[in-house]
Amino acid sequence: MTQKESEEVYSLQLNTATSNSNKSNNPVKRLGVDGDFSNITWNVNWDDVFKGRQKLFKYCRVRFNFIQGAQDSINYNTFLGYLTANFGSTFYANTTGNGAYLGIIYLVKNPSAPSSDSDVFTVSTLNECGVDINLENLYGLQLFNLRLVRGNTGLVYSGGSIITDWQIYLQFTLSN
Repeated sequence: MTQKESEEVYSLQLNTATSNSNKSNNPVKRLGVDGDFSNITWNVNWDDVFKGRQKLFKYCRVRFNFIQGAQDSINYNTFLGYLTANFGSTFYANTTGNGAYLGIIYLVKNPSAPSSDSDVFTVSTLNECGVDINLENLYGLQLFNLRLVRGNTGLVYSGGSIITDWQIYLQFTLSN
């Protein structure tokens, strides 16, 4: 009789800076105009992230903590959108081609300088339900893309509108 695994949690931390001491954390491609941080791709070895244990599970749920550096005054209505990833998901319909929607992103006043005119994206879904994705595609070294998508258009932010580096902590809960 084989023992069935119940649940395990793994994490991945990435950022948009190109001079990280951990070279595997450096983005391999920034799509869009120079200085635009809205469409970033990394090389991720999923076998390293999950320590090769993803074959023991059927399901994967993703949560995230997203933090972006301060930008000067931004129009709040223009910068309400979604964080998407190129994960496959058969748990909901995706008709936009943007991948899996991980959560809503929105601006808040910079907590480090509340009296200034700077704003930040600081969003966490770590204490929320999360999003189910297809686990069977997360093997080996693959390109992993994250996009910041405008809520009112479904298009990636463009024209240098996301102009400061950001980092993300992704939490994966594997279960049967």
